[in-house]
Amino acid sequence: MAAPASPVTDPAPPPRLSAPDLLRRRAEAHPDSVALNVDDTGSLTYRAWDRRSEAVARTLLDQGVRPGDRILLLFDGLAWMDYAIAYIGVLKAGGTAVHVAGSEPAAELWRRIGHTGPMGIVHGAGLAPPGGFAGWTATVAALDR
Repeated sequence: MAAPASPVTDPAPPPRLSAPDLLRRRAEAHPDSVALNVDDTGSLTYRAWDRRSEAVARTLLDQGVRPGDRILLLFDGLAWMDYAIAYIGVLKAGGTAVHVAGSEPAAELWRRIGHTGPMGIVHGAGLAPPGGFAGWTATVAALDR
């Protein structure tokens, strides 16, 4: 004999939130709280992180980034704040971030470029993107208009 139907149904699962969604929620709840604090380079609040990554996303969209386009993020050392802004900006634009440490040898950098086919490179202010790259390159400062 089958068990009787239960009048109680399982609650709907919570919505899946992306990293940009989580940042936006945190920026709304705690806008002036420090999100990132990097030795000797300063700090970044949730509000500033959200706003600056939104500006980067808008600029990326203006440059033709479409959902799924790969953007290489080339950062090193203590550039965590710019990296975080670029990463969330790429996600907000619908792109896919390809992470590469600036300390990688040129051969490895080119291997990853060949493997992933990024349309652009966002790089740390102290790093030069590889010469001969066919796509666009920019720093976070250039994208954060």
